[in-house]
Amino acid sequence: MEGNSSSNSQAKSTLGTIVSAFLSSDSSVKADSWQSYVDGMLKIDVYFAEKKPRYKEEKKVENYTVKGEKNYQAVKETFLKRDDFKGKTIQDLRCAVAKGVNSSQLKPGDKCTMSWKEITEGGFEYKKLNKVRFGKKTLIVGEWLSKEMKLREGTLKLELYEDQRDNDTKVFDGPLKIMIDGVENTKLELAFSENNNEDNKKFEKEITISPKSDSELQSLVKKIGERKDKNAFIYVRAKFLGWLPGGWGLEANYLKEGHPFKVYVRDVCPIDKRYQSHFVIHSTAYEVPESKILSWKNSKVTGQGHKYVMRDGKVIEVWPFSAKNVFATKAEHKAGKVSKGQMFHVELNYKELVLPTEAQYQALADLYLEAADVHDYWPIIVPHIEVDRGIPDGHRDPSDFDYNRFYDILKKRNVPIDDIPHFEHERYWGEAAPGSEPLYWDPQASDNFSWPPVLKRKPNPPKLGNTKETRLQRIQRWERASAMKEQEKK
Repeated sequence: MEGNSSSNSQAKSTLGTIVSAFLSSDSSVKADSWQSYVDGMLKIDVYFAEKKPRYKEEKKVENYTVKGEKNYQAVKETFLKRDDFKGKTIQDLRCAVAKGVNSSQLKPGDKCTMSWKEITEGGFEYKKLNKVRFGKKTLIVGEWLSKEMKLREGTLKLELYEDQRDNDTKVFDGPLKIMIDGVENTKLELAFSENNNEDNKKFEKEITISPKSDSELQSLVKKIGERKDKNAFIYVRAKFLGWLPGGWGLEANYLKEGHPFKVYVRDVCPIDKRYQSHFVIHSTAYEVPESKILSWKNSKVTGQGHKYVMRDGKVIEVWPFSAKNVFATKAEHKAGKVSKGQMFHVELNYKELVLPTEAQYQALADLYLEAADVHDYWPIIVPHIEVDRGIPDGHRDPSDFDYNRFYDILKKRNVPIDDIPHFEHERYWGEAAPGSEPLYWDPQASDNFSWPPVLKRKPNPPKLGNTKETRLQRIQRWERASAMKEQEKK
């Protein structure tokens, strides 16, 4: 411990009961006794957390004189359009008319009382996490809990180590590698001060438990994934260096070994009605105008995809991925063979005989990662054509989609695609290259329906009499149909 040159009485008044336990008028502080006491009194908690906004609810009441509104619903609409309501969350807006006034036949001058709840953000709170995903950004928080010690400033220097437990070997050798602002480290510091936040007790830093090297990351993911529970346990080892008011220094070791945190790798989504287990790729067959997609969004149409990806990569959300009332296949709708809420539906907006753009492939990869965050599982990847296989008039999209190209993009995003069930590129293309003739086109009504969909091997060949249309024949048919439409316009 380090001290200043102030007198014992000054030290007593500064540190109160802590220092008075060690100081007397004719003796000095014994360093080992002081350190032992500090170690016992110093209380700091370290944990992983999710930072969430804190909301407060305020009830509002206002008298209102009817101007030109015909009924109470019109009055409510008038209120919602007010400038001071913009950007605010309003709940339970009510209109109570005066005694003797007919709420359905209002006239100018009628009196009513408006009441509502106004929801506003008021700071934030930390939700403690007992597990964190390997390779995902998370907050690590240090919380000062020593009520007996008022802190002026200090630094908590941390390292993370694996708790081997019952495992035969460790996944991590030495302190875990972490990423902070794009830089690889094995140590991190949390800087404590009197003015860090609203209660001066919590100090945070965003980190990713992961090495910088993609190959090293994949190697560690594989090692963790080979364990039965697909996780590892880690604990915090740290040293605190700080100063109390009056200049008294503190130094203490911190070890959180008794309650380790779980670090896990994301698993493949189980095929269960509780989850959206399949990520379904669609194409629209014609370029749908943005205005049309927005009309589906505004009308809350459930028989469309969750998201639409335009040619430039722009994503238009009709429904959030968390919505489970959405259906976009015949298997869910007409055939009723699969319950709604088991798929994520993404529509690539391009017409037949045209290839998807690079921007669409990249946006689709972004959406796959977004979908994986919904249930914290890797969804199984399947095209619409395979979901509808075995259903009369089943859909055949996405057309001319290069599956291997999409999977390569996911690999570059550190998605373990080789470990995730996904539609086999060759099942669609065979030996053909994208842009030439696929292995098959239309699903056959005689095919067997399967849930979960078949992802590998060649599909059954068409029966005799069901002539498969070649790519050239399709192009010629589309050209003839387009020419006929142009002729009809004239």
